Amino acid sequence: AMRDLKEDFGFTIGPWNQAYQLDTLPERVEKVTDLTPGDLVFYLGDYVKEGAKPQKHDCVHVEVYIGGERTLGARWGKGVVQEWDSYAFEAKSWKVKEYI
Repeated sequence: AMRDLKEDFGFTIGPWNQAYQLDTLPERVEKVTDLTPGDLVFYLGDYVKEGAKPQKHDCVHVEVYIGGERTLGARWGKGVVQEWDSYAFEAKSWKVKEYI
């Protein structure tokens, strides 16, 4: 999503910089019902592949909240941003511990 929106933002954040985004955000919400469209949903988890390097804060993924349980994000390593009916999903490469 960040690469697709680089013209709107005026800069590009490279891949695997979701921990930087998490570090620099001024606010966190306690529950999904507190989210407003445009908020970022961070996925904290552990990689399942033995020897995989852990990410800072265990932050493995990020998507943009658009309302209800829906999000925008690029899942499955294909780099294609899509609208998803739910922020919750099972990744093949990591197990989610927490959504923030």
